[in-house]
Amino acid sequence: LTAFVAAGVVSVFQETLDQIVVLAVFLPVLAGQSGNTGCQALAVTLRGLALGEIDRLQAKSMFKEAWVGVLNGIFVGLVAGLGMYFFARSQGSASPVMLGFCVFLAMILSCAASGVSGATIPLILKKLGADPATASSIFLTTATDVVSMGAFLGLATSAGPPPPSPMAFCAMESSTSRRLSSPARSTMARSVSIESISSSCSETNQSRKRIEMWLR
Repeated sequence: LTAFVAAGVVSVFQETLDQIVVLAVFLPVLAGQSGNTGCQALAVTLRGLALGEIDRLQAKSMFKEAWVGVLNGIFVGLVAGLGMYFFARSQGSASPVMLGFCVFLAMILSCAASGVSGATIPLILKKLGADPATASSIFLTTATDVVSMGAFLGLATSAGPPPPSPMAFCAMESSTSRRLSSPARSTMARSVSIESISSSCSETNQSRKRIEMWLR
């Protein structure tokens, strides 16, 4: 059921994905990297619980994991943002810089949120009487997917749909001209066929007249 929550978040931004298709390529990148950050924070927290070093929610540990997530998001976001810039530019997007910046910001937000989630989910589950070692990964995966995809698509939506690129405009114009030229070609073909029929008929009449004159 938790996987459908992330799918529901993506479906909210279906219109944005239809307008900017290149966004779909980087959704797994954000989800995967934020999941790695959350798993690292989860492992540290579970080790602290097993060794007795952590027994309750602490603002210090949450701030530490959030800061680590921010630093991780900055470095990885730079690489992912450059990747989005070059990929969007190769696909003829009209705003590759804005898309790269959206990836950069979304990576920082998702990694910070994943670090905090990895540090708090096991402690909350322990307080509720559940086993943190077996139940934490389910909720952590859902949290990282929802935050990463929601932040990325939300930023891209707030930036607004880009104007049509020159390549897309040329393709649209070419398609329109092809559609408009088909009737013209049909009309021309019909006129040529009519002219050829008329010419053959006139030649036949002339030949008939010559034969009649020769017989006389």
